[in-house]
Amino acid sequence: MREALFLLQQKGFVDVTSGTRARVTNPTGSFVTGQLTNLVKRVSATGTGQENMEQTRLLFEAGVAWQAAQVATDDDIARLKRALDANVAALGNTAEFIRTDVAFHYELNAITRNPIFTAVHEILVEWLIDQRTTTIHMPDADRLSIRDHTSIYEAVLQRTIRCGRSTRWAVICA
Repeated sequence: MREALFLLQQKGFVDVTSGTRARVTNPTGSFVTGQLTNLVKRVSATGTGQENMEQTRLLFEAGVAWQAAQVATDDDIARLKRALDANVAALGNTAEFIRTDVAFHYELNAITRNPIFTAVHEILVEWLIDQRTTTIHMPDADRLSIRDHTSIYEAVLQRTIRCGRSTRWAVICA
């Protein structure tokens, strides 16, 4: 019985606290996000996991950029510009550059006003930080990232996402 309660607690279906009876609960958003984050870690650790995650990221970010371009307000674009400017200002400071890189992507997701996109971004954040920490040491990685972020910003500003592919991110057509 104890093992069964433990497994149900692991899945977020019961709350077991010392000295009290087990209580049935609904899994919280943060619990589900944590579970999916763990899944991303396990998938990315497999032989083809990094490639699969990169494909997922490309498709997800292209869709987010397209949606952001469709619904962005002037205030949204101003926030995205501030995030881009902070990222540019962080050139040369690796930790700050990574933080502002993630913040730029968060702002892009927030523009869509779709809580599912924001949740998926949160699930991918740890993987994105790991990726950025690895790739930031490649020659010109920070400048290439700024170039891509600037292209994304300009597409949202113009409210047009064109068909095609840049060197690091794909764009879908509507």
